[in-house]
Amino acid sequence: MMPKFKGKTKPNLHKPSMETVMRWMVTLLLGFVVLLPVFAGVTQYEQNKAKADVEDVLAFMQTNCRKYDNYRLANTTEALQDVLTKVKTLTAYRYEEEDALLNENRLQSYAKFQYLTGIFVLDENFSVLAHYDKAGKDESLLLSQIIGDKNAADILNYPQKTYADQICINDNTYNYAISARQDKPGLVICYTDITRFQNDKNELSLSTMLDAEMFRQDVTVVITDGTRVISSNCEQLEEQLVQYYPIADVLVGGEQLTPDTLLQLKNDSGTWYGMFTQYRDYYLYAFSRVA
Repeated sequence: MMPKFKGKTKPNLHKPSMETVMRWMVTLLLGFVVLLPVFAGVTQYEQNKAKADVEDVLAFMQTNCRKYDNYRLANTTEALQDVLTKVKTLTAYRYEEEDALLNENRLQSYAKFQYLTGIFVLDENFSVLAHYDKAGKDESLLLSQIIGDKNAADILNYPQKTYADQICINDNTYNYAISARQDKPGLVICYTDITRFQNDKNELSLSTMLDAEMFRQDVTVVITDGTRVISSNCEQLEEQLVQYYPIADVLVGGEQLTPDTLLQLKNDSGTWYGMFTQYRDYYLYAFSRVA
């Protein structure tokens, strides 16, 4: 039998009192106030640690870029000196027959023996008198770029001068050298297509110098030239245009994005903090995963 209550309302055993509710709210509020600095401290610690990590990685990347530039400069200088020696040898040789330099068979033999891609022989008006190219190309665009430079005209006026340089045309790279003809007014240009050597995976490059195994799995590095990704330990980013990866484009951040800015990224693998810096024409990025 249920008990009877006289003069009183039946109590609600499931409803907490106002005093209890207030006590809970105060407890939760105090807990939030106490834990908030803790969470903030943890976040700040993670950011500081990530910043220190990426700064070390960026310093390492800058060192490797400097080594690569030194290697490339020395290698290019040696290669240009080589093609310059070849063109000087060709023009300085005393030939018995007249207009010997116009003999395409002779040019072909010399180019093959000296591992040249091609040779131009020009008159004083830059008109082509003879030309040999290993692949049978006319290379008129290459020639126009070379003679469009003032150095070609200077050598005509001062035949004792010579000149060598590297040029890129339509994704092809050439080393070339110019020397004045000794028999008649005009020029001789020797050139070598070095594109395949630059694309050789065994050739020293920024990609090989920043091998993926050099970095922890929670660190991603990216090097761009402002247009495309030229090196990264993330294969998916290699050779990609930076416009498709805004975080690798310093222009996205506008004036507020500086080398001291700590960037934050979030994806399925967690939270990443990163920074960028610049070395000559390279933009260097490093990101460290913290969660």
